[in-house]
Amino acid sequence: MTGDENDLLALFRELNTENRARLLNSARLYTYLEPVRARAEFFRQAEREAADLTRDPRQCSEWISDDAYGRNARYCSRKATRDDGYCTQHHDRLERWPGLKAEKERETGASGCQ
Repeated sequence: MTGDENDLLALFRELNTENRARLLNSARLYTYLEPVRARAEFFRQAEREAADLTRDPRQCSEWISDDAYGRNARYCSRKATRDDGYCTQHHDRLERWPGLKAEKERETGASGCQ
């Protein structure tokens, strides 16, 4: 065991019985949910790639969803009016938030989508 593992084991032993059970249940839940999360991410990526194949190249490249859970995601229906492939609204939003613009650039570079 490494020093970090020994420290974690010592902390675990200091927990009371109830908190130990909670921690173990959380670990079990995580091992159960991780493949579910991975499948959902794969499904979202496949959905986006399929939408990209049918997207009009003149259409805005902004990927938007109807709710906080990412359901009913689609490309923005507005016409792309900027050289970067975004409509005015989404281009302006990227310009106002430089971190968002960098994130979009990483997304398009990593996934190959526009």
